[in-house]
Amino acid sequence: MVENIHMQHTVKKIPILFITSNLGIGGLERVVVQLCLQLDKQLFTPAVCCIHFKGELAGELESHNIPVFNLKSRKPNYLAFKKVISVIDEFKPLIIHTHNINASIDGIIASVIKKVPVKIHTDHARQFPDKYRYMFAERILNCFVNKIIAVTEETKQNLIRFEKINSKKIQVINNGVNGIELRTKSQNELTRKELGVENFQFIIGTVARLEMQKGLIYLLRAFPMILREFPNTCLIITGQGSQYETLRMEAKTLGIEKNVKLTGPMLEICQVLNILDIFVLSSVWEGLPMALLEAMSCMRSIVATKVGGIPQAIIDGESGILVPPASSNALALAICVLLKDDSLRKRLAFSAKQRFEKEFTAARMIQAHQKIYLDWLYQKRILDANTGTGW
Repeated sequence: MVENIHMQHTVKKIPILFITSNLGIGGLERVVVQLCLQLDKQLFTPAVCCIHFKGELAGELESHNIPVFNLKSRKPNYLAFKKVISVIDEFKPLIIHTHNINASIDGIIASVIKKVPVKIHTDHARQFPDKYRYMFAERILNCFVNKIIAVTEETKQNLIRFEKINSKKIQVINNGVNGIELRTKSQNELTRKELGVENFQFIIGTVARLEMQKGLIYLLRAFPMILREFPNTCLIITGQGSQYETLRMEAKTLGIEKNVKLTGPMLEICQVLNILDIFVLSSVWEGLPMALLEAMSCMRSIVATKVGGIPQAIIDGESGILVPPASSNALALAICVLLKDDSLRKRLAFSAKQRFEKEFTAARMIQAHQKIYLDWLYQKRILDANTGTGW
């Protein structure tokens, strides 16, 4: 069907409205941005509705003339769906695609009221069981959704178990990224100097929101054990969040502040990933984090916790090392194993790159989403399955 559409094209482009809380720096938000930028522009005209605020990534879309509607709705606002209705009236989407629970409540109510033909929802992973009122609301609202996308198999099973959603309604689509290009030696040396880490033998690092979910406190507490064997090692933590000051003070308490760099947010994370000897993801719960996929694409050796969708991406002992969550000892042991064995680091990094190219590219993710959109446009008879034209 997709091929048929490409051959003949629709008379009009299909307007699709993505609804999310915001476009701040995060994995969910980056998925929305990628969809907007990489959907087939001969078929779709995208726009984004931000319920609460725009966020740092909005400018990237606006620079490509993709509309971003900012509702500036305060929490809680049980009438925010009225503002979404106004956006629907203005943009006139044929497809609504909501992302996570807060956006789904307002977005689905508004799209039902305005009779938007196709309604898609993505659950980007969260801790289950969630608050009862959220699970109850989502269970009811998902009766009006045509398709639910889960970013991991674990998320799908949680929706089935806790919200009693029919498994046939849920489709797993792995997150995907464009990949990180390898930088030159001179570029990497410049980055090391800019970050003040040029004199360290090994650089370990992570890119993550500085929140309790990411388990960064366990990574910090693993570091004194690592320094006992590899004293000339640096830890780079790139990201922003509510735990920044807590992490800074913990590093000072542990006496490792000279070996720890909290860089804050860096939109060009390719600079950081390219100088890492080991990428570490210490999350206590997860979906399928974009930073992990980017580290795989950048051919980094990886140590990650065995939670959420991470085992879908990292095969333990083959494309990385998996450890239990909330265990500083396990993190330290795995990192030291890799620091001792250069050939093992290279083998795991090469395997991670291969696995990324096979399963987790942005192109695969975009293609899977487009297929869902087009299939439902056919089912709703908005597009003709034989000619690829309509509406």
